[in-house]
Parts: sequence; structure tokens; C-alpha cells
Amino acid sequence: MHRQKRRSIWKSRIKSIVLCSSVGLAVTFLSTVFFTAFIYIAMDDMSLGNVFAVISSTSGAYVSAYICGKHRRKNGIAEGTACGLIIYAVLSTAAIASGMWTVNIKMLLRLAAAGAVGGVVGVNSKRPEWLRD
Repeated sequence: MHRQKRRSIWKSRIKSIVLCSSVGLAVTFLSTVFFTAFIYIAMDDMSLGNVFAVISSTSGAYVSAYICGKHRRKNGIAEGTACGLIIYAVLSTAAIASGMWTVNIKMLLRLAAAGAVGGVVGVNSKRPEWLRD
């Protein structure tokens, strides 16, 4: 029996962006949970809550774009920005559903910029041997 060749998920632009954005949303969620526990346990005030929220969302956009750039190895700026925009859309939809939504252009620009930077860094980083073609 020979090994059946199947198409990699990284060959499809849409599938890889959606997968990486899902990973970025998971990173955003986990870092939000971590920072919430940190604020509750270590700090007694909520004065830095907004800073930790910015760090959580930005790190999620960066990580998603980095993974996409690392595996796709091309179009880091465009695909990283797309990852950041998808994360913004999901977070905005969740905010609308919970009734806390206001138009936040700064968050849109921050996530798009973090995605673009993560995509460029991912494309230009060295691939591990097990990922090389």
C-alpha cells in the first residue's frame, strides 16, 4: 500500500487564515483568563484591567499571524492583517451580543498592525526541520 497524497491545509489561503485565527482567538481567551486571575489574586484593584485586555487581544492577533506566516511562507502582511481583522470581527460580534459594543477604531488598527507584524516575522523566521519541504 502506498501513502495517499492529500492536500495540505496550508495550501488553501482561506482555510489556513481561519485556522490560524481560531488559534489566535484561543490565545486571546487563555491570556484573558490568565490576566483576570492575576488581577483577582495578585492585584486588588482593576486599574490595569484595560492594559491587560489590550495585551490579550494584541497577543492573539500576533500569534495567529505568526503561525500563518510561518506555515504559508508568503504574503505575510496581507494574511496577517486578515487574521487580525477576523479576530476583530469575532471580538466585536461578542461585544455586540453582550451589549458592550462601541465603535473602536483603535482596536481595529491595533489588531491589524499586530497581525501584519506577526505575519512578516513568521514569514521571515527560520522553519524547523520537520516543517521543511
